[in-house]
Amino acid sequence: MNIRRTKGGARVVFIEPQAPDCHIFSLYPLPRLGPVILGTMLKDAGFEPEVLFEQVEPVDPARIAAADVVGITTTTSTVPRAYAYADLARSMGKPVVMGGPHVTFAPQEALEHADCVVMGEAESVVVELFRRLACGESVEGIPGVVTPLSVSTERAPQPASLDDLPIPDLRLVRGWDIKRRVLRFSIAPVEASRGCPHDCSFCSVTGMFGRRFRFRSVGHVMEELRMHYERKRSVFFYDDNLAANTRWFTELLERIASE
Repeated sequence: MNIRRTKGGARVVFIEPQAPDCHIFSLYPLPRLGPVILGTMLKDAGFEPEVLFEQVEPVDPARIAAADVVGITTTTSTVPRAYAYADLARSMGKPVVMGGPHVTFAPQEALEHADCVVMGEAESVVVELFRRLACGESVEGIPGVVTPLSVSTERAPQPASLDDLPIPDLRLVRGWDIKRRVLRFSIAPVEASRGCPHDCSFCSVTGMFGRRFRFRSVGHVMEELRMHYERKRSVFFYDDNLAANTRWFTELLERIASE
């Protein structure tokens, strides 16, 4: 595998494909935070990441061609376009890793288009995984990473604490800040918790994140909210069940109100 080197580190492109139809987020171009958090972690580790969010800006194949590794996130509605981008990247000789809810539940399907799939939450494995891919090394043995040779179906370990994750650097989303100014609105996505104590049959949240409700400390959330407030942004909480822990949620609301 021929890997193009850069002065600062391996170049990583994350792609979030556009959904084919209108949906609840169509009015405002808000990227999902998974690729942004992973990109922020890779940036802190010395990589050169960027996130191509198709709802904001068309995906330029030249940016895929310039990457050392390509990561693609998927939901079921976006997976046809995700597979098309994965096929394009692999035709250019780029190693492709896929993640997100759809491929977590259908990894063998995704492996027809990608070199490997991360099942579950990727933060605990992302740096080592992308380092190996950039160096052309085997990714066998990384927990939660499935390849055509894998027999394990274990999920990647969940982060020990959500406070260990960095505040997502939205500047990594190519064109997002420009589009935001053109549309004359300022809304930033925030994730304060993961998981849900319920297990509704129609919902993929517990299958992806578990039934244990996990949340960031109130102080950690407030640090992020202050940053957006200083930049005159409103926020949209991405949490699936923000009020699942009423004691924590009440404390968070009281802190917001007090400031």
